[in-house]
Amino acid sequence: EKIKEYNDRHHYWRDKVFSQLGFSINFFITFGIAFLIYLLDKRNDYSDLLINSKPYINFEFAFYLLCVIAIFSSIIYGGIAILSRLFDLRITSHIMKVRKKTFKKLGKKLPEKFPLVQNTKIASKFIKLLFKKFNGLNDNSFENYEEIKKEFLDMRLTTRELGKLTWKSHKRQVIIFFTTILVFGIKLIIWK
Repeated sequence: EKIKEYNDRHHYWRDKVFSQLGFSINFFITFGIAFLIYLLDKRNDYSDLLINSKPYINFEFAFYLLCVIAIFSSIIYGGIAILSRLFDLRITSHIMKVRKKTFKKLGKKLPEKFPLVQNTKIASKFIKLLFKKFNGLNDNSFENYEEIKKEFLDMRLTTRELGKLTWKSHKRQVIIFFTTILVFGIKLIIWK
């Protein structure tokens, strides 16, 4: 009974973490886009960017440009976090279906643990997921247990790596967002 209680608690708090993660990513993307629009609206306050041979740097414009580029990259990281989370949820849903069908058709359980593979190239898998349809296993695939298990473990590894990518992207999104706000605040103090 204690194990069941701990499992129930774990599922409850995991669901809370996932919902808060989604809220946080969306929150910072929304404010990042709003801040980017604000910065772009302020573009006319600065002189034109001129490239010449004089050793003069317009630091006010350089700070402004740095803020625009940084907040844009924060938005990009937020987008990566959202997409990797969506792919993670989609593949996890498919994993649950594969577990169920494997047990139903072959009478065998698939492993509970994640594979112990290190250093997977999640960037290439993420790009493939972006531009190629995820097929997973279809109804005709449920004949050879070892083939199912191999594909299943690959999907489990992919979801683990997508989860890591989501968290890394979100951390970068937040750090860049607050750094940009700080830099813009310093710019406002120096050049009123």
